[in-house]
Order: sequence, then C-alpha cells, then structure tokens
Amino acid sequence: MAVPPDILADLRDLEGPLAAVRDSVEAAVGAGTADRGLVAAGDAVARVEAATGSWLDRTRTLEERLSAHARAEPADAGDVAGRLGAIALLHVATACDVGAIEPLDHGEADADVRTLLPRTAWPVAPSTIQATAFDAGVIADLGSPEPDDDGPPDRAALTPTGDEGPATDVDEVVREIIERAGEGASAVLFGLAGGVTDLAFGLIAPQLVAALGVAPDVVQSTVGEVAGRVAGLVRVLIGRVDDLLGAILGTYRDAVGAVIDEADPAAYVGEALAGKVVGRLLRVDGIRAEAVASLEASPADTLRRVRRMRRLLRINRRWVGPVRYAARGLPHLWAIPIGPVPAAPIAAVGLLAWTTLVTGDHLDAPGPHPNLWKGVLRLAAGET
Repeated sequence: MAVPPDILADLRDLEGPLAAVRDSVEAAVGAGTADRGLVAAGDAVARVEAATGSWLDRTRTLEERLSAHARAEPADAGDVAGRLGAIALLHVATACDVGAIEPLDHGEADADVRTLLPRTAWPVAPSTIQATAFDAGVIADLGSPEPDDDGPPDRAALTPTGDEGPATDVDEVVREIIERAGEGASAVLFGLAGGVTDLAFGLIAPQLVAALGVAPDVVQSTVGEVAGRVAGLVRVLIGRVDDLLGAILGTYRDAVGAVIDEADPAAYVGEALAGKVVGRLLRVDGIRAEAVASLEASPADTLRRVRRMRRLLRINRRWVGPVRYAARGLPHLWAIPIGPVPAAPIAAVGLLAWTTLVTGDHLDAPGPHPNLWKGVLRLAAGET
C-alpha cells in the first residue's frame, strides 16, 4: 500500500497555511523596518497568532491521520515517519520565523512596531519557512508519493566511472548519505552559533548538554506558561516537534548525547569534516565492507539490489536534506526559554537527532536507530 492520495493532497494544501505564517511575520518585520506609519505591536502579533494557530490545527489533524495510517499499514511506517519528520522540520522553521518577532513581547500592545523590532530581525536568512518549505521543496515532497523502484537500466548508468564492481555502487550510495548527514549536522551547529564560528562554537557543547537534560515532560509543561504571546507560540511549536520526534525516534536525546560524548560538536565545523565524524560514529567502513560482500555473493541479483539502494538514497535526500535549511533560523530562538534553557539548543537537539538517527537507520548502522526503513545492509543482502 502507500499513503492515500487524499492525505497527500491535504499535505500539499499545507502550502497555504504555512505561507500565511511566513507572510504575517514578514509583514511585522516590514512594519518595523519601513516608514509605513504606526502599526500596533498587538495587531501584528494577533495576525501571527491567527496564522500560526491555523497551521497548528491543520498539521495536528494530518499528523493524526498519518499515524493512523501507519498503524493500519505497518509496511508504510517508514514513509509515514519521513513525512511526520518533515512536518517536524516545518514546525522548527515556523518557530524560527515566529521567534524573530519576539521583541514585540516586550512592549505595550499599542506600541509602534518600529520602536520594538530591531532592523536586524532577519540576521541569517529572510525566512526559514521560505527556505525549508519552498526552496528546499519540503511541501512538494510531503504531497508526492514515495519514490518508486525504477533504478538506472544498466550497469553503465550505475557506475559511470567504468568500475563494474559492486564496491563502486555501494560507495556512491553510502558516501552521499554520509555527506548529507555531515551537511545537516554542520548546518545545525553553525546555525546554533549564529554563523560566528571563531568565537561561538566553544559554547555549543555545554548548551546542547543543558538541552539534553530538559526532560520531555518539562518541554510539554512549559508550553502553557504565560511569558509573552510570541514566546508562547514558539513553545507550542517546539512542543509539537518534541512530540513528533519522540514518537518517531524514541528517546532521541540519548542518541544526541552519545554524539556529543564521542565527538565534540566543534569537530562539525565544515561539512567535509562533519561527514567524516558522522561516518566514524556510524562505523561506515564496516557497513561498506558488509554491503559489498552481500552484493558479491549474489552477482545475478546485483542490479535489482543496487536500484533499491538508490531508491533509498532518494528517500534520504527528501527527508534529511532539508535539515540544513531548517537550521538557518535557530538564532531567533535564543531569547525564548523552555524550562531552564533557551529554545535554540532544544530545537538543535531535535535536528541533530533526526539527522543522525535517520542516517543510521538508512545505513543499518549499529546503534539505537528506529529501524523504520530497510537500509543499505538489508537491501544489499536482498531483503524485500
């Protein structure tokens, strides 16, 4: 089976509510940076509240429908998990955009937006929603069927270098998956540091460790606290991220803790180095060797198995690739507390967990991965 067409259509229709949140935030930012006459802070926040509320209502319904489908059709669990994870990334992006107008929480409702909102409201990117949902294509992918199994028709297309051994096929797939994870992890740490690598990366590890210590019940219990209307919206959005990732990945904070223990986040500076670190953490050399041995053991079936690995690669591209876009707006979340720590490192922990655990699952790496997809090792061994 597959995710039903009616759910896919409704996922595509999320474009409207998400664009409305983006536009309401950009209208507030524009009111603060242009000579347009008085715009009351309360009115600007009310528009953002209405748009964000609509987004939360629409996605809640779809999250429930997707989860119900996965329970009814366990074979679709991986496809559903990818879509739910993508919605979590969109919640992060929405929180980042909304967080940009947090200064409006610090004035009277009738105060002029221009007196409260700094002209640097978009210090990293114009809109994290725009980058993640539209530029990175998450909305389009959410509403599209899962990639099919039609791989390249012949070995020449599979191995353009001319090497006809299965080692080349495996290496191309594994290398791209690891490099994408490195790009995502590096982007999260870079975004968390606000792009100031030379002075801020030394502060990242303690902040992430502090975020790991915030229990899920604390994230949820602080959602309803009154600490400003904008901050309240961000807390609800991050609470939804935690709900989704917890349901998909389990105790994902433990996995991120293992990453921090084994590799200082400062090692993730630069995508190439980050990819090497992720590869070492997931013991990728052993995965390559085992996958190659499996392919060599059944040469008559190699093309079918490689085609299925390349289908997995397209799935990885869909659901892990957008992390680097969602991470751009993390600086907007530093001013908003969730329990004892800012929202920024809590959101970063979620993004790192999604990147690391889905990558591990797609590789069949050793470790506590959610086991929702048949990964490289299982596909190379011929599992169907």
